[in-house]
Amino acid sequence: MTDDEILAALRERVAQGRPTDLTGDFPLDEPASPAAISEAEQIIGYPLPPLLKRIYREIANGGIGPDGGFEGLRDGYVSDEDSMLDVCTSIREDTDEPPILPPGVLFFCNSGCAMWDLLDCRDPEGRMWSWDSGERHRLDITFTEWISAWLEDRYKEVVGDPARRLPDE
Repeated sequence: MTDDEILAALRERVAQGRPTDLTGDFPLDEPASPAAISEAEQIIGYPLPPLLKRIYREIANGGIGPDGGFEGLRDGYVSDEDSMLDVCTSIREDTDEPPILPPGVLFFCNSGCAMWDLLDCRDPEGRMWSWDSGERHRLDITFTEWISAWLEDRYKEVVGDPARRLPDE
């Protein structure tokens, strides 16, 4: 799928009231401002993948995608108590322990039960990782492939495929 096709498919799901896998009426946050995107990239220390920036800017500030949807930027969707950017900052500032994630890798999409999809912003295409109860795995899948797999009902198959696991850093 091209970026434009992905955006069209996301808009269609949103219009149908299905921005995530959850059932119920969950209103989406307004799109993120250019200032919120710039602030996020400054905090992360790396640019967001281009398609993700377009989703934040054109559709909604998070709350779209697998499970309950991916995290928003400042003033956007938050699946838990702390925002993705607050967690990024606290990991970097906690000097008592080695960081649980490399700089530029974010807790991105909460799957529940201590499972997350992580986004590696060091890779211009946004390499995806998985996190399960403290065990992390780099995946051979980009953000674009991740969101496309979800739109095509192949998310669990693609993300859960052991052949897509890469060596950790």
